[in-house]
Amino acid sequence: MTSDTVTGFAKSYIISSTGALAELSLGLPLDRIKVSKQAGVPVKWSPSGHDGVRGMARYWYAGNIPSIIQRCGIYLPAIQFSNALYNKLVYPRIGSESIATSELVIKPLILSGLVTPYVSLFEGLKTAQQHGVRRVYPEYVTRYLAKQSGPESMTSILRAVNTARANSLLFAGVMPTWGREFFFIGGMCVVQPLVSNTLNQFIPQLALTYSTVPVTVCGSLIASLVCQTASQPLDVLKTRCEIRPSTPLSGQVSELWYTCKTAGFRKTLYSGWLPRVTRGVWTFTCMRLVTDYLHRTL
Repeated sequence: MTSDTVTGFAKSYIISSTGALAELSLGLPLDRIKVSKQAGVPVKWSPSGHDGVRGMARYWYAGNIPSIIQRCGIYLPAIQFSNALYNKLVYPRIGSESIATSELVIKPLILSGLVTPYVSLFEGLKTAQQHGVRRVYPEYVTRYLAKQSGPESMTSILRAVNTARANSLLFAGVMPTWGREFFFIGGMCVVQPLVSNTLNQFIPQLALTYSTVPVTVCGSLIASLVCQTASQPLDVLKTRCEIRPSTPLSGQVSELWYTCKTAGFRKTLYSGWLPRVTRGVWTFTCMRLVTDYLHRTL
C-alpha cells in the first residue's frame, strides 16, 4: 500500500467523520424524540426544577458518547468507504443489465450486513443510557450497578452486562436493525444520489443558479420519505427489543402485533415517524454537502 493510498484513505475517513459529527448536532435530539414516542415516554420539552441548561443538554444528548463512537468513528465512514469500494470493485465486473439489481438490492444488502453487528451494539448502549439501564435491563444485570448513582456510563453498562454474563442483551435488536439498515443505506447510497442526479439532468438551471443545496435537499427528502417510511415498522420493533432485551424476538413480534390490533397500526408502527424522517433528510443532506465541500477544499 503506497503512502498516497494511506493519505487518501485517512483524508476520506476524516472528512466522513466530520460530516457525521455535524449530523449528530441535530440528529441526537431528533433521535431522542423518536425513541421517546416509540417507547411511550413523555418528551421533556422544557427544564423543570433544578434541571437548568446543563440538565437539558444532558437530557437531549444522552447517549452521545456511544453515538459519536458509532456514527463518527465507524458507521457513516464505513458506509461511505464501503460504497466507494463497491463501486470500484463490483461495477466493472458486472454487465450493464445487472447494474440496476446490484444497485437497488445487492449493494444495500451487503453494506447493511457489514455495519449491522456494531450498529446493534451501540444502539443498545445508547438506548440503555437514554432510558436508564435499570429500566431497560432485568434485575440480574442491574444489581451490578446498585452502588452507582447518576447517569450510567457506557463502560459501566458494558461491565455490568458482561459481569452478569448477559452480553446477548446488547444485540437484542440485531435482526430488525439489519432490515432497517438495508433501507437506510439504500436511501443514502442509491435513492438520494439517483434523485439528485436526475434533477440535475432535467433541471440543470436549478443547480447552476442556486448551487447544489436545493437539489441535494430535494433528493434527501424523497429518499428519506421512501426509505424511512418503509423501514419504520422495523425501527419500532428494534426499539422495543432494545428497551426490553430479555424478551425474545418472537415474543416482541407477537406483542407488537397485538398492540397493532388493539391500538391501531398507524399509531403503533408509525409513532416517531416524523422526527425519524426529519433526521433522515438531515443525515442525507448533511453528509452529502459537508463531505462534498471538504473534498473540494482540502
